[in-house]
Amino acid sequence: MYVYVRSEPGLWTVGFYGPTGDWNSESDHSSVDAAARRVAYLNGSNASILTELNACREVCADLRRQLARYQSEALQSVLAERQRQDEKWGEQNHDPFTYLVILIEEVGEFAQDALQYRFGKDSGLPGAGSAEENQQHQRDRMKEESIHVAAVALAIVECLDRDKWQWPVIPQ
Repeated sequence: MYVYVRSEPGLWTVGFYGPTGDWNSESDHSSVDAAARRVAYLNGSNASILTELNACREVCADLRRQLARYQSEALQSVLAERQRQDEKWGEQNHDPFTYLVILIEEVGEFAQDALQYRFGKDSGLPGAGSAEENQQHQRDRMKEESIHVAAVALAIVECLDRDKWQWPVIPQ
């Protein structure tokens, strides 16, 4: 049975292992796809398997692009919030306990919105909105609070990277 191996960076060698385990080269290829096609041909495979493999690769690539787009949108929201925080308060170099309190406060706001969404409590909308409008408003609030949580967590990482924070002096 023919197989291919990456024999060096950018080079795939097609060949087979003999009965004693010795390697027998058949051909070299500059891409893994070319090596795979040659192995399929030498092993008597039909082209439809390669066609299906390529179709699967295209679907995977499309899914990776979609995931990157959603991740990019989320990260852009978090980075915009970090910029807003820096514009409002300037560079912050809190000690870990102070940052923990800030982070927990943001997590608490997210938890409150999640509870209101789950159990249908007051949405905070002025006037009487429809149930769908109230739920959409709660989803928007949860998203906003989750962005705040992520932005504060990022601020903590930035602060630790700057290494400018100090423990507060506690009076004796």
